[in-house]
Amino acid sequence: MKHILEYEDHDIKSLLGDLEGVGQAVPVKASIWIQYSDLDNTYDAIRNISTDEFYASGDEDTDALKALKLIVDGKFDYIPMEKSGSFPKSEIQAIAKDYLTSKDTYKQIYTKSGKTGNALDAFANDLAIESLALAQEFNTYPYETTAEFKVFIAPPGDQSHRKDEFYVIPNPVNVIVYKIK
Repeated sequence: MKHILEYEDHDIKSLLGDLEGVGQAVPVKASIWIQYSDLDNTYDAIRNISTDEFYASGDEDTDALKALKLIVDGKFDYIPMEKSGSFPKSEIQAIAKDYLTSKDTYKQIYTKSGKTGNALDAFANDLAIESLALAQEFNTYPYETTAEFKVFIAPPGDQSHRKDEFYVIPNPVNVIVYKIK
């Protein structure tokens, strides 16, 4: 039975590859960028997490959950905001698992607060807040500072996945930018 399941998975991957070749399946990655701001400055953002590739479904909520699942499975690159204090990759996976298993609850919380969003939005928001709190423990940002995030779900070659390059997150922040078309 195990061999049949592996064979079926292989067939599915082959089919998706064929569909990609004719433009019907779109490979994407999800990248989470975090930026700190205080009363005087907006600091450069850094790409904190970038998932492995996955095939877009065409639905932002579904693809956000696929990205969250990849994070839970450890299929992501991680660059900590602060070298002095950062979360271990395993802790990020554990946090993401909570958001994935409680996805409907997080969507309801966002809806009740007047925002549109999903569990990936909530995960990115809390990751930004926790990263800032950790940085403040080490006095990196002693002033009143806020953390903002932006999640990009886009094809692998999109500039939103660039690595080790700082920039200021374009407005609006605290949203998922879905770029598969």
